[in-house]
Amino acid sequence: MSPRLRALPIALAATTMCATACVSNQQAPAPHDPTVPAQRAAQAWVHCLEQNGGACVSNYEQFASWDAYALLGWLATGSPTSILSGLRQELQHHRDELSIQRRMIATSEAASAELRGAECRSVDVMKFVDVIPKLEAASRARMEYFGLLNGQMNTIIDGLVLEAKVGLDTGYFVTMECANEPYSTYVAAAQHDEHYIVAGMMLELPDYLGGSRPIRDRDTGELLPMRTGESRATETSSLEGTVHPWINIVAEEF
Repeated sequence: MSPRLRALPIALAATTMCATACVSNQQAPAPHDPTVPAQRAAQAWVHCLEQNGGACVSNYEQFASWDAYALLGWLATGSPTSILSGLRQELQHHRDELSIQRRMIATSEAASAELRGAECRSVDVMKFVDVIPKLEAASRARMEYFGLLNGQMNTIIDGLVLEAKVGLDTGYFVTMECANEPYSTYVAAAQHDEHYIVAGMMLELPDYLGGSRPIRDRDTGELLPMRTGESRATETSSLEGTVHPWINIVAEEF
């Protein structure tokens, strides 16, 4: 056997050993993070708001799911007097697709001024499949506390929960921290076809979802609903939530 042929098995063995060592030294690929597309959608949304404000708003069916979610938040935090007088109008608004879109545009315009130059980035996510039950429980508990949890109110809450789940259950509530005011914002990223879109947002997180948002205004004592923007439909007096325009006592303390 020639020296060249005798060297061939040795070369093959060395190649095999090298291949085995190289494979063993390679790190396993990091597992795919399913929240990354939602976080990217939230980041792109904030950047768009900084430049274009309400012009960033399209029209997605998930807006109605966020509006249902926001209505549950209103039941969980709004004053009982405003809920009793304004719930019918709010439900009528909720059935109007264009009205929902207009509110989304107004919310986005207001947030754009707050977020411009704030330098926000995604830092955490919460699954809506976990968040919605917490909000449902808070809404029911508050309605029961004020004696408003009758059969009709249960039906309303059931319907809002179902609608919120339809559009948001596979999505994420993205927490974004900012270098400047408002220092944080919370964006609802919902799945739409094969990608994520933004269905809603808040600048503050209520305490029952792990935030530190105050329940009452420090100056007026007014309850602060989750729902952003102003609605004439929920006004009951000069200070929303008070017993009477001339008696500025919060209804819960009356």
